[in-house]
Amino acid sequence: MQRFYFYNPFYNDGNRINLTQVWDHNADGSITFNLLYSFERDEKIFQRETFEEHYIPFSYGMIESKLEELGYEVISLRSMPCRNPEPDFAEMDWYRLLAQRQDGKENW
Repeated sequence: MQRFYFYNPFYNDGNRINLTQVWDHNADGSITFNLLYSFERDEKIFQRETFEEHYIPFSYGMIESKLEELGYEVISLRSMPCRNPEPDFAEMDWYRLLAQRQDGKENW
């Protein structure tokens, strides 16, 4: 599994902003996303920031069964980012789905 994600720097108000993500895949199946930012001006780092987000993934099967219980049907499943041609679901790292309630009623 990939752990380190490096991004091209971007610039804001003359400052260079660097982002690196480190993903810790935990034994319980969760993932801790560590976002590491550094801010540069005149080729010197003047600020560092770190953020940590704990992510608990759940299966597509659970989503589908819960939607069905609520009267929804999945009408679109696409990879993120969208690609042409779409890969098989098993090859998707991230996905988005669109569901529609079958009886036409709102469920709010």
